[in-house]
Amino acid sequence: ADVRIAAEGTRFGLPDTAIGLSPTSGMTWALPRLIGWGRAVDLTLSGRVIDAAEAERIGLVTRVVPPERLIEEALAYAKAIAAAPATGVALTKRLYAESTEGDLAAATRREIEAELACFAEEETKERFRQFLARKKS
Repeated sequence: ADVRIAAEGTRFGLPDTAIGLSPTSGMTWALPRLIGWGRAVDLTLSGRVIDAAEAERIGLVTRVVPPERLIEEALAYAKAIAAAPATGVALTKRLYAESTEGDLAAATRREIEAELACFAEEETKERFRQFLARKKS
């Protein structure tokens, strides 16, 4: 998931190795990209359980909220993303996904192409005009 919101008090653990299994479901690809190779290997081999605060600190989750606000916070975040112009959201997600491979020059080229595609959209043009008007006032 691009954004991972956890409730305070949540605990995370990877018991696979401790019970004689190896990681599955793409964990060996995704987890090092989220938290770094060393932490991913450590959590997987040790089976250590971490709390939500540590999960946020190491990048496993992106935000920790009180349990009673979890659904409300997640829905508010989703609504904010849904309210943005779809082209910009889709291209942002694609650019980040593609940036894990290749070099800076290729990423910059893709960003320029995406920016031009965004500015081809009337909704983006209007929102940009509104943004500039707010900056001037």
